[in-house]
Amino acid sequence: MGLGFKARNQLDLQIQKFDTERITLMNNRINLSPDQFKAAWAELEQKYQFADLVMLSRRSGWERDTSYVYHVLGRLPPGNKNDYYESAGLSREMIDAFYQSKGDALGEWQEADIRTFMDGILNLGAILQTPDDATQAEWDYASGQYSQYIDTIEQLFGADIQDKINMYYQIREDDIDVSYAYLELHPEITDAWDLKARMIEAMPGSPFAMYYGSLSSIRSFYKGQMRSDIVNKLGDGIYTVMNAYWDLPKGSNERRQYRRLHPEIGSYYDIWDDWNEIINRRIIAIGGMLQVGQPAQFRDTNLSFAQQSMLVSLSSSKKTPSDFTSLDWEKLTGFDYSAVTSWLYNKQEISFDAEQRLSEVAEELDMSLNELLQLIGISLQ
Repeated sequence: MGLGFKARNQLDLQIQKFDTERITLMNNRINLSPDQFKAAWAELEQKYQFADLVMLSRRSGWERDTSYVYHVLGRLPPGNKNDYYESAGLSREMIDAFYQSKGDALGEWQEADIRTFMDGILNLGAILQTPDDATQAEWDYASGQYSQYIDTIEQLFGADIQDKINMYYQIREDDIDVSYAYLELHPEITDAWDLKARMIEAMPGSPFAMYYGSLSSIRSFYKGQMRSDIVNKLGDGIYTVMNAYWDLPKGSNERRQYRRLHPEIGSYYDIWDDWNEIINRRIIAIGGMLQVGQPAQFRDTNLSFAQQSMLVSLSSSKKTPSDFTSLDWEKLTGFDYSAVTSWLYNKQEISFDAEQRLSEVAEELDMSLNELLQLIGISLQ
């Protein structure tokens, strides 16, 4: 070895290996789906945890930025990430476009859009730590289970099932009645939700349920069964009759006369009552078993004012009704829970006065009485 030789240290060798695998992955991305490419990046950057520092030290360009975006977004837990995106000023549409293009969007967007997107990513990168190995393993397992679920529903219900589900939610924001009509035109959407709910119900302690399970998923499943049962027993036209009935003013003579002309309305409410008793008890049972996954991990040093505000917003413990304990509910409603516990454990009817007070609380929280009973029941488990 000559005088000019300098032994390469272990870090240099690791960086070279990282670069070789990164370039191989980039060259192979045409053969990978967006989800496969995303998973491959997560695996690469878990293997080389210095990846973000290496990429930031390189010359600017879409490839460097793409690598860094995948690394930062990989620090977020699976499931609903909207709070993180919103805090960084990132729209869901831009995130989806980035993933679907496998990073090519950064070379195609307008300069102003690229700058907005990268500013948000840099702020997220400043406050998010790389998760520890155990947390990352749990996240990866949950993501893998979710990918299997997506593959399954695409095979069963068509490759466009996700587009149909997204369209349903867009319609629902504008008109809930139109969204119900859309569901009737596309029953495969409800079938996809049913499959997800069955998976959650079958393994409530699994990573899939931790990060992708929710009470709303279980409710949608059972409400779909209730709706099918009502239609099977009362006919396809029952909801036309019920919508006309609900459109009439409450307590009016027109409504009373309409109900006399349509005795099936009483039958509808009988079935509805029976099903809601079943739904309430199933959600309480499953909700009591659902566990919470590991959250994102933060760092709080060398942050700008904007990044400090993001950190405070994301890490503050904002309690929602889903987090309430039985003591919280007792304070909020102002009475003890003998009425609710008697209903839950002894199947006794809730008294009129207790139901009135619970209905008032439900209205204050913008939820139905049944949803309120479900949350109180879960808190008592």
